[in-house]
Amino acid sequence: MQSAVIDWADKKHDMCEQTLDYKGYQYSVISSSPKSIDEWSTLSAAKKARKSTLLSFFNQHKSRYPEANERRIEAIKEAVD
Repeated sequence: MQSAVIDWADKKHDMCEQTLDYKGYQYSVISSSPKSIDEWSTLSAAKKARKSTLLSFFNQHKSRYPEANERRIEAIKEAVD
């Protein structure tokens, strides 16, 4: 499972994701403006997400069927913004 940590603050949000193999981290920062938060949670953001991030999200939300998750990822990547 991949871990994600978000530090919510008044000016920016620092995020850290640990890779599934626990050998690396991905850091990112978004501003605390409502627009930045909305953009972060859009389809275009999901389309840019790594497969491991999407799988982690699905697993954390009790969707643990590999074939279904693969179909979901394909649908996200093929969806039109």
